[in-house]
Amino acid sequence: MKIKNLLLIFTLAIFIKSFAQAPQAINYQGVARNAAGKPYPNQNVALQISIHANTATGNIIYKEAHAATTNTIGLYALQIGRGTSTVGTFSAIAWGTSSFYMEVEMDINGGANYVSAGTTELISVPYALYAQTAGSSIPGPQGPVGAQGPIGLTGATGAQGIQGLTGATGPQGPIGSTGATGSVGATGATGPQGLTGATGPQGPIGLTGATGSVGATGATGPQGPQGLTGATGPQGPIGLTGATGSVGATGATGPQGTQGVAGTNGTNGTNGQNTLVNTTAEPTGTNCANGGTKVEYGLDANNNGTLEVGEVNASLTKYVCNGNPTPSGIGFSGVLYFLTPSTNTFTIPAGISKIWVKAMGAGGGGGGGNLSGGCGGGGGAGCYAEGFINVTQGQAYSITVGAGGAGGATNISGSAGGTSSFGTQLIAPGGSGGIKGTSFGGAGGLGGVGVGSATFIDGPNGSGGGAGSCTNPAVGGKVIWRFMSTASIISGVLNSFGDAGSGATGSGSGTSGQKGFVIIYY
Repeated sequence: MKIKNLLLIFTLAIFIKSFAQAPQAINYQGVARNAAGKPYPNQNVALQISIHANTATGNIIYKEAHAATTNTIGLYALQIGRGTSTVGTFSAIAWGTSSFYMEVEMDINGGANYVSAGTTELISVPYALYAQTAGSSIPGPQGPVGAQGPIGLTGATGAQGIQGLTGATGPQGPIGSTGATGSVGATGATGPQGLTGATGPQGPIGLTGATGSVGATGATGPQGPQGLTGATGPQGPIGLTGATGSVGATGATGPQGTQGVAGTNGTNGTNGQNTLVNTTAEPTGTNCANGGTKVEYGLDANNNGTLEVGEVNASLTKYVCNGNPTPSGIGFSGVLYFLTPSTNTFTIPAGISKIWVKAMGAGGGGGGGNLSGGCGGGGGAGCYAEGFINVTQGQAYSITVGAGGAGGATNISGSAGGTSSFGTQLIAPGGSGGIKGTSFGGAGGLGGVGVGSATFIDGPNGSGGGAGSCTNPAVGGKVIWRFMSTASIISGVLNSFGDAGSGATGSGSGTSGQKGFVIIYY
C-alpha cells in the first residue's frame, strides 16, 4: 500500500509550568492518504515512531508503537512517549545533547507491515523537555520585549478542503401580505364560433307522389347452406391392377444380435521384433562439417539386444552434427527448468533480447493387449527441439510442458504424449500412442515431428506388438536428444524424459509415456 502525504498535519506541543513536572509526551496529529491523495476515513491503523540521534539515518535511541483510528477525514492523533516502547526509554532522552530526528511509519491495515512516511528534524519545542533537568527550577526575571520581526512571506494557499455535508432545509417562512389590485387588462381576442343549435320540429307530411317505374333486378343472394349427404351408391367393379411401384428406402438397421460363441484361439504367432538404436561418433566430413553423432535404427532380427550391421535400416539413419551455438559459450546469466506438465508464464527480464530454448515433447503410451493374446504396440517418442528466439523485455510468454501419454488398458490403444512449447515460436510435439493389440499384434506409435524453423530431432517410432500369445512387450520409442552435445550438461537428470511407453503382453495394460520439459537460457 503506497502512502502519499501521510504527514499532512504535524503538531508538536510540550507544556512546562514553573515548579511542576514536565509531561513526558509530545502531541502528534497526521492524516492518512492513499497514492491518489484520497484520505482513509474511519480506518484502524498501526504506527511506529522512531527517534534518530544526530542525523535522519542515525542510531535509533527510542522507538514505540501505537494503534490509532482515523476520523471521517482521515485525521488521527497520538502522544509520542506514551506508546508501547520497543527501544529505549522516552524519559531518558537527553534532549539538550544533540540534534534529533523523528521517523513515522504506518501500516494502513493495522498490522505490522510498516511503510515509512518520512523523517523530520525536531527543531525547537521538543527541547523544552530539557528544562526538566536544568540547573534551577526558579524562573528568571522577565526579559525585555524583543523588537518586532519582519512580516513573513504569505504562505501558499492550502489545498481545497473536502465538501461539507448539505445542511438541513429550514422551516417554511410566513405567507406574505396580499399585493395591490392590478390595473384592468386589454380586451381579449374574439372567442371561437359557438356550437350549432338543435334541429327544429318536423314539418307536416306532403302529398303522395305518382308511382315510379319498376327498378332493376337486385343482385343474386348468398349461397344457401349445403344439403345433407346422400346415401352411398353400390360398389363399382374392381379396376385393373396398376404397375409395380419403385423399391422403397432401406429400413433402419435392426438391433445388435447376441454375441456369438467365441471361436477357438488361433495358433500363436511369432513375437514381434524390437527396435534398437545405436549411436557412434561421426567424424568431420560430408555428413557433419564439424563432426557430431551418427544415430542408426533397425529391428533386432536375432533378438540378441545388439543392433548389428546387417540389421541397420539405412533409410532411418540420422546425423546430429556439431555447430549450433551452445548456452555455455555465449554469456547467458540464468537458466529456468520447467519439468512438470503444466502451462506457465515467463516474463522476459530487463536487458534480455535473445534467449536459447530447449523443449522435449512427451512420449506416447503403450497399447493394451488383446484378450485373444496379441500384444499392443509401443508408443512413439516425443520430438526434441532447440534454438535461439528473439524476445522483447517485459513481454510474457506461455510455457507448456507436455504430459506423458497414458498406457492403454486391455483392447484400448495408448494415448498420445503432450506437446511442449515456448509460445508459438518453438513447438516440440509428443509421440502418438501404441495401437491396441489384435490377433496379429498392435502397430507401434509414431514419434513426434518438429514444427517451425528451429533445430528438431523427430521422435523414433515404437515397435509393433507380436501376434498370438506373445511374451515380449513391444518397446516404445526412445528419444535421442540426450546424444546431442548441447544437452550433455543435463542428460544425467533428464535421461528418460520424452521416452514412450511399452506395449502390453497378452491381455495386460501398456505402460505410460514419459513427460516432456522446457529449458530456457537467458
